[in-house]
Amino acid sequence: MSVDTLRHYSIFDAEKFNSLKLAINIIGVGATGSRLAMDVAKLGVEQINVWDFDVIEPHNVANQLFGNCHVGYKKSLVLATQIKSYCDTSIKTYEKFEAG
Repeated sequence: MSVDTLRHYSIFDAEKFNSLKLAINIIGVGATGSRLAMDVAKLGVEQINVWDFDVIEPHNVANQLFGNCHVGYKKSLVLATQIKSYCDTSIKTYEKFEAG
């Protein structure tokens, strides 16, 4: 089941955004980035790219979208799994920066 975004169309139309073939790029998926990625996915954005090289540590659980069961796993991969389960959106993850 997809997320119902009709209430948000007057502010943001994800269908128009997606038709432009644009992507949301988020560098760092800690406290702000993890929530931003989830929120834009819930709004219906289909092209989301996230970059993060870090793993989840115990101190991340208090202010990021991760739980104790995620400690030790890569942030970007856990976030991708969570977004897929919440709103059936697949995001692209990058664990290092590659120029070119």
